[in-house]
Amino acid sequence: MLASAERDFALVARDWLDAGLTHASIDQLLRAAFVDAAVAMLENTGKKPTISAVSLATGLHRREAKRLIDRSPQASVPVPVSMASALIDLWLTDRRYLDAKRRSRQLPRQQRARGASFEQLARSVSRDIHPRSQLDELARLGLVRIDGDTVALALERIDSSLRRKASPPL
Repeated sequence: MLASAERDFALVARDWLDAGLTHASIDQLLRAAFVDAAVAMLENTGKKPTISAVSLATGLHRREAKRLIDRSPQASVPVPVSMASALIDLWLTDRRYLDAKRRSRQLPRQQRARGASFEQLARSVSRDIHPRSQLDELARLGLVRIDGDTVALALERIDSSLRRKASPPL
């Protein structure tokens, strides 16, 4: 069973990576799915889905099982924001990275004496991940265009709701 699951996960992991999903976001969704399945399994066998029973069935700590059991059925599982999402959101909303018409500006890759740069933007999102690595990930996802020493958002690839956020009505 585990070998089959490993093969299946290898296939979908590539799709998730291509979509920009992170391990943290998939982990949260998988935890919720395990808890929901354990609750249903216990109820179907006539057992009460206690926190202890769900914890034992899923292998999750009792505190995590309780958190997921107690969540609203309509509430979606909070998914951590990826670095790419956080960086693009900042690029689309922070005045330092917008032009006079409140559209995302093309940025120099490296910090110059004055003005905004991709390097500054990337460091404001994460000091743990080098700006070049962040740029490479955005390029891999098709979210930026690199032209020599400048970087621009590939707005045609960004969800239409984000485009509206990038160019709000004046």
